[in-house]
Amino acid sequence: MKERFFDQEYKFVKQISRSLAAQADAMILVYPHYFSGRKVPGFDVAAAKQPFDPRWTLFFTPHSAHIDPELLQRSKTSILWDDSPTRGTSERIREAARKAKQFKITGSSPRSKDTALSWNILKAAKRTSLENG
Repeated sequence: MKERFFDQEYKFVKQISRSLAAQADAMILVYPHYFSGRKVPGFDVAAAKQPFDPRWTLFFTPHSAHIDPELLQRSKTSILWDDSPTRGTSERIREAARKAKQFKITGSSPRSKDTALSWNILKAAKRTSLENG
């Protein structure tokens, strides 16, 4: 049931949060899909409406996790992922930096082959964890 997909992912985030509760310097990245209830770009479903923990770091992407100014106000940290360093021109890189500054995003994660590999490893780990309960 794809309408519940983001609710299921949220359970995984909560599980990680409990596991890392004793580590004050742990950073847990979350998508806005867990909190807004709005239609998710690129998906044919609405986001979940789960409670937001301000210790989490919001993670935004240009393709499916658009910047949510209202949610940003509740977060201490945020990251904007952008593929302009590998796919764009210097102007696209500047535009991504301007956008992050405009919305007061606290961090940036430009795409590279290394971050793409890390991202795929994290997705596989999440999928395995969800399948194994």
